[in-house]
Amino acid sequence: MARFVYRMQSILNIKIQMENQAKMEFGQAQRRLLEEEERLEGLYNRKEFYLEEGRKLRMDSLKVLSLRDNEYAVARMEEYIEAQKEAVRNAELQVEEARLWNAEEPYLYTLVLETEDEVITDCVGIR
Repeated sequence: MARFVYRMQSILNIKIQMENQAKMEFGQAQRRLLEEEERLEGLYNRKEFYLEEGRKLRMDSLKVLSLRDNEYAVARMEEYIEAQKEAVRNAELQVEEARLWNAEEPYLYTLVLETEDEVITDCVGIR
């Protein structure tokens, strides 16, 4: 009987370790998503700054080189923004992959433990 309890305790320990790992992955994914969203917001702010600078240049004088540089900067910001949007989408997918269990959206992972003698399969939710 003691051998069975030991095996069950080992399974429970592994389950707890996997839950803790999934929680850490979820937290890291959320942190990365937040960082990517903050970068995107910064790029939008820089683009707005360049657009405002371009409006001022057009009103004050007709410095062709300054206007061209400004237009180039705005175009580069648009490229950076598109690339950052993709990074945000990837981060959102990572958060979705590391879903935690809750009553509204119960999501269960399949836990498979294999030894030389047996295979144990269980469904687990991570809170």
